[in-house]
Amino acid sequence: MIRGWVTLFGPLFAQVGGYIQAAGYFVGSLITLLSLVPIGVGTALLREAGREKGPSAVSPSPMAGRH
Repeated sequence: MIRGWVTLFGPLFAQVGGYIQAAGYFVGSLITLLSLVPIGVGTALLREAGREKGPSAVSPSPMAGRH
């Protein structure tokens, strides 16, 4: 009897699983793209804060210029 259920519903479950996987890819991509917004805003705010304080606000690396 279980074999009959698997034969009957197996292809349906495979199709539904494909839709669920596609939805997961879509949601994951959407979350990734949305996460870029706060990163961009934070970068813009840091750049603006650096401009207000002048070039000395962004100190170079201690290793800069050393070879």
